[in-house]
Amino acid sequence: TLVDRGVLAAPGSVPTIDGALVRVERIRFYKQRIPSKAKVHVTVGHATVMAVVHFFGRELPAGGPEGDVAGFDFGADYAHQDELFGAGSWAPNDAEIERSGVGWPREQWALLDFETPVTCPLGSLLIAAKLDTDAHTPTCRLMFSGRLTCAFDAKDKAELAKVRVYKLKGREGRVERMEKDGRTAVCTGLFKRETDLSLFTGMRVRSENGAKGEIMGSFGKTGKVKVYFPDGLAEADDTKCRVVLEFKRYMHDGAKAMVQ
Repeated sequence: TLVDRGVLAAPGSVPTIDGALVRVERIRFYKQRIPSKAKVHVTVGHATVMAVVHFFGRELPAGGPEGDVAGFDFGADYAHQDELFGAGSWAPNDAEIERSGVGWPREQWALLDFETPVTCPLGSLLIAAKLDTDAHTPTCRLMFSGRLTCAFDAKDKAELAKVRVYKLKGREGRVERMEKDGRTAVCTGLFKRETDLSLFTGMRVRSENGAKGEIMGSFGKTGKVKVYFPDGLAEADDTKCRVVLEFKRYMHDGAKAMVQ
């Protein structure tokens, strides 16, 4: 016979895909770190292939039960994760919470880029493993699992742009002095001399104790800026307090825009 093996299905019901978006949960018996950009063995359908994985997540939507596997929300923002964190009954430690940037509990997703195409129906169970670990080592090799939510081509830039994954960026400076009006501060350390400050004019900042301000523009030519605090500094702030600027930068945005 010319046919070794195959899949019998209704036309169009079992696609062949190059990648996938999967809501995942770490297998708690796997003790090693699982970083983004790692190569893993993925078993889905009737195939086991290599894939590069990228993790991202968000806090669960209000009223969304943990474990509810809904479709991927392309209108939501997701925080990039350097690694996959524990989920479900495995409580996080303080270091995990600090590294994650997306709260707890969370919805964790994986973008998988398969080295070779896979034929399988959407909704299939997917299991990732590190099969190149010595089989005689007494350790779990299964890393994470999930249901294949939708097909996705990670090499298509237009497709990638639809997934709103961001990295949280920040800059920190300090108040050098307050102007006589008690609301305008000259701040230093936020920017370098050569920074184009027009890109940051109008962006929001906060003092170390929560006072909210807005960057008004440059002050001189050394990277200093004027920041206007409508309600002045917080009572707990001193005249040399820290000032923090935070913004999102979307990983697949070709314009590299800064968003607050």
